[in-house]
Amino acid sequence: MVIEKCWYPNVIERLSQNIVLLCLALGCAQLGAMEPLEGLRAKLAGLDGVVADFTQVSSDAQGGVLEEASGQLWLSRPHFRWEVTSPYLQTIVADAVQVRIYDPDLEQVTEKELSDSVESTPLTLLTQPDLDLAAEYRVVSRDIGEASVQYILYPKSSESLFAAIEIMFEAEALYALAIRDHTGQQTVITFSQFRAQQVIQSERFELELPADVDIFRG
Repeated sequence: MVIEKCWYPNVIERLSQNIVLLCLALGCAQLGAMEPLEGLRAKLAGLDGVVADFTQVSSDAQGGVLEEASGQLWLSRPHFRWEVTSPYLQTIVADAVQVRIYDPDLEQVTEKELSDSVESTPLTLLTQPDLDLAAEYRVVSRDIGEASVQYILYPKSSESLFAAIEIMFEAEALYALAIRDHTGQQTVITFSQFRAQQVIQSERFELELPADVDIFRG
């Protein structure tokens, strides 16, 4: 059954928002010419053919844990797969045109075109890396270890959903991503078993669905 409206259960909204930072990190290689942006561009240049495990922790302003999840990421531009395996099952796949969010417990798929704005569809940052983000973010960097560096992106717009976005590398590997909103709530995604320049079969980005799944479009 196809339902022509956009309906996001809370669990889908949370996961979709929590991967904003990941999508930004993997999609913003065209940021600009300022020195921190060039450093970030150099780090991002090799982030294709990526396979990694992730853990995701959301906490409130006082540090209390709100939500934890874990799963695996695959990226072969413009294709993307984000698969949550614990504590619930959920799969997000995207290409240059569309993002699809599958929640097997709810027996539904949510489909959204990536032609919408960056704010409403963060995956646009991944699938359209030629977007000019330099006008929207101020980027600074700092060394956090012998071979580690952190990039912090501050939105220039007072209407942004986020107060700051952090991207952390250990050598050439993406180590962690963090999102902090205006209330002090933070989501940290930490990667392990990180591998880049892998050959990923196209079947990995296909979404196999039961015949009776509901499809929500918007």
